[in-house]
Order: sequence, then structure tokens, then C-alpha cells
Amino acid sequence: RQWAAGYPKADIVMDVELSELPDEGQVWLLGWSNRFLDRIVGSLEPGQFAASGEQLSLAGETLAKQQHSLVLARRIASGRVLGWVGTLNPAALPGLARKLPHYGKYSYLAFAGNAPSIQHKGQWAVTRSVLKFRFGDGNEPVDELVPTPLWPVSR
Repeated sequence: RQWAAGYPKADIVMDVELSELPDEGQVWLLGWSNRFLDRIVGSLEPGQFAASGEQLSLAGETLAKQQHSLVLARRIASGRVLGWVGTLNPAALPGLARKLPHYGKYSYLAFAGNAPSIQHKGQWAVTRSVLKFRFGDGNEPVDELVPTPLWPVSR
């Protein structure tokens, strides 16, 4: 509620009150037990995020679930942004509500402690883009094309 206070059009709805996620607007899922968590996790590329037991894997980093508060955001197939905040530390929630609006350019965040302090941050690699094209018959590995400027870039 503290986080939503800065957004007058925000609606807070318990996941058990919904049969499906809303069709419009940006959606933030809260909590490890949110029944729609698979929507964001399922939209990620292999290796970007995994959770099993007490361990997490986030963009190649291994983290302890008990010690970290996580934030994931992803543009889903409909073009909307779907985000998620998960923590097992209720004392971290006020700090997360205060700090998250300042991390808008990141795709994932991991915080530690009650304050909480940022431990990991980053952006998902672009793996599907209309600007990416693979030459060949589809069965052979092809190196990624690296764009080079056609003219000198002055700074």
C-alpha cells in the first residue's frame, strides 16, 4: 500500500480474487506464493531465473532465497510490463517500496537485509528482436552480427 500510494490509479487486488490477470495496464505481482508468478517466470529465457528450495539463480548469480529480496520485470507477449517482488523478509518491504521507483531502467534486482541494500542489478539480454536475423538454413550455428557505424560518431 505504501508503494501504491504514489500511484493514484493503482488497484490492489489479492491474487485469489482473480481468475486471470487483467488484460490492460501494467501488473505487479507480490510474494513468493503469488499464484500468477509462473506468468513472469515462464516468460523468461532459460538461465535468467530459477528457484529451487532455498537457492536462487538470477542471471548467472546464485543467491540464498532467505537472504534476498528480488524484483523481476519483463515485457510479456501482449506488450505490457509484468513485474514481481518477492521477499521472505517483511522488514525489507518499507525500504523496497521507497527504493524501487529509483531503479526503473533495470530488469532484475536483488536486495539484501532489512534496509535493504542493492546486491545485484541488470537488464535482460535481448534475445528476440525484429532487428535480429539469422542467415542460413536454421540448422547451422551462425555468429551474431555486430552492427558497425556507417559514419564517424562525434562526441
